[in-house]
Amino acid sequence: MSFRPNVHDELTLNGVTYRIAEHPAAPGIPYGQEGRAGIVYCLERSPLPSGEGPGVRAALKVFKSRFRTPALVALSARLNEYAQLPGLRACERTVLTPENHPDLLRREPDLTYAVLMPWIEGPTWFDILQEKRPLPPAQSLALASSLTRILTTLEQQGLAHCDLSAPNVLLPALVNSKAASAVELVDVEQMYGLGLPRPESLSSGTAGYAPAHPTDSLWSPNGDRFAGAILLAEMLGWCDENVRQAAWGESYFDPAEIQQDGERYRVLHRALEAHWGKPVADLFERAWKSETLADCPTFGEWQLILPVTAEIQSAFETTALVSAHTATGTALAEAPQVLPWAPRKEESFDAIFRNAIEAYRRREWALARELLIPLVQEAPNYVLEGYTPRALLAEVERQSRRRPVAMWILLAVLLLAGIAGIFGAGYAGLREFPAIGALLASPTPTFTPSPVPTYTPYPTATPYPTFTPYPTPTPAFTPTPVFTPTPTPIDMQALIKSSDILVYEDVAGLLQAWVSEAIASLSFSGGTIINVGDAVGNFKSTVPTRDWDLIIVAAEARNIFSGELFESLYNHINNGGAIIIEEWYLDQVGSGKIAPILSQCGVRFFRNWERKINSDPYNYSIYWLDESHPLLSTPNRVKPPSYPYPTWIGDVGDLIALSGSGDATLVGGLFPRRKSDYGVLATCLGGRMVLQTFSTHDYLKDIMLPLWQNYIIYTLTNHYKYLYEKKP
Repeated sequence: MSFRPNVHDELTLNGVTYRIAEHPAAPGIPYGQEGRAGIVYCLERSPLPSGEGPGVRAALKVFKSRFRTPALVALSARLNEYAQLPGLRACERTVLTPENHPDLLRREPDLTYAVLMPWIEGPTWFDILQEKRPLPPAQSLALASSLTRILTTLEQQGLAHCDLSAPNVLLPALVNSKAASAVELVDVEQMYGLGLPRPESLSSGTAGYAPAHPTDSLWSPNGDRFAGAILLAEMLGWCDENVRQAAWGESYFDPAEIQQDGERYRVLHRALEAHWGKPVADLFERAWKSETLADCPTFGEWQLILPVTAEIQSAFETTALVSAHTATGTALAEAPQVLPWAPRKEESFDAIFRNAIEAYRRREWALARELLIPLVQEAPNYVLEGYTPRALLAEVERQSRRRPVAMWILLAVLLLAGIAGIFGAGYAGLREFPAIGALLASPTPTFTPSPVPTYTPYPTATPYPTFTPYPTPTPAFTPTPVFTPTPTPIDMQALIKSSDILVYEDVAGLLQAWVSEAIASLSFSGGTIINVGDAVGNFKSTVPTRDWDLIIVAAEARNIFSGELFESLYNHINNGGAIIIEEWYLDQVGSGKIAPILSQCGVRFFRNWERKINSDPYNYSIYWLDESHPLLSTPNRVKPPSYPYPTWIGDVGDLIALSGSGDATLVGGLFPRRKSDYGVLATCLGGRMVLQTFSTHDYLKDIMLPLWQNYIIYTLTNHYKYLYEKKP
């Protein structure tokens, strides 16, 4: 989908001129929201009609290519019939067709069959869950009652939404107590009903709300009963502090525990009974223990059992949760996140796929992976020349992981052959064969696939830049660090340039060594810089050889930097040394030897972070929590890594939270307003330590290289400040 508008770009639709609104939380970025089927943009009237103010807005949903079908015209005509039902304003829509909008669609063909809808102000239920925003009991009941009425009406009309989930439930009453409906449903393209066409791509439900019934189809009259019961239970229970604290994250329940008798289920069940009575808790239990959708209670049963509430509007008049959403609102969307823009290739899908297949056949794994990942996001099961993007990417990942092992096996075989004199000329004879001679003459790579590598004696350290463990690529740019002068007599720039630095970076032989490149671009001189590559034995023995100013542990390759080695860093940290740690496996070592470092820093392991091959890349966007922080602005002002280009599939990192035991500050995380958890970048120890829990090569080099330059300057600056403040 190549439609990528700029802020205030104008579109004329049905004789009305609109402009793309600016995202209130991200200046300069279009107000767009990415969902499973497409992107929803916020449009404003341009120019704004006199007296109508900024509230005159519309929503434009631009579908991804596989959801962009002519059937949307007939579907929208049918959905319009339901726009007057409570909570279904999203059914009021106009489809952009070649017949009615030919000029616009010739300029922007990706807008073909896009849908113009009302813009509905208000947070989603997803926002409430993510931020753990408390609701008073009256609002919990009012929201649940409103949702019950909507779903009861749908059920009585023979309709079902078929993809109920937290992102698809908007709460306009939380920003406008006079809203026509306290709850609105969005993403209605998969609705079930007599006369509504069966979707070409059926949803299996949203994780955390989809039942475990193996044979049930959600596209049915009963399709909402299980997910609706979960949403009602969440809303009714949210007034209870124990429920909010127990919540998993994107939904109250961890998707893996749906319909299991776990602690979260018991907490929610107890809260429902305590606040709303045993009949309400029993309805939830029926749904939870159901074996089919038909076993779940009808929404008419929910409506009869729920306590009679006062006028819903009055529940929001004095205590409405306006917060940031009062001014900003939330679009018709499937995921409440700032839309990060990703560059798209201009070639057709087939052309990119053929290039990926050729790269695979040439065994160019990195290129094949780069080409295949966006194809998997777009159409994972598309068939070309007998391949599908999903299956081919899985094979590329498998082959790329095998490559280093195969290389070592080949080398071992050749060496044994030389020793045994198979070629009749011994080792020297082997060198007469050009290819084999070149292989034997090449230096032994530092990458060691064995968990316990055999190390060669470590060479005597030489001052940087004479030491070159592997070729340093020419930097794409060479920014000159700008150091802010201080009123003290300390020559900070001279101190930093003469620093002694020890580097462990384990991607040599696998990926470009961006950390080493960042160091080279900063032009250190006068100190000693030793880069041990991935040689953990050399690292451990080198740590105590001097008082290092900075130690860098960039452990990105999927061969774990042993927790035992963190023990060697205790004295360095306690003596005022600077340290930068990149790791992705805190879940495996967080309670071991690194625990004292984390405790002193003030962070703790929060949860693991994983990526599947078909995961939405926008779920891995990273947001800066304070863009003015010097870690992000000195010497380079670094943009957030808002779109990943994944190198690693599976375990991609860890999420961290503040523990309160140190001075840690979260600088980057998954949500722009979560400043105490869901973090992936932190600084602590007075700025002497930086902890990065995502993988550097999963994001653009143009972002990560200047960010690493900032890490180095920031930690060294605070290291020298610490030392000079200690002086009498």
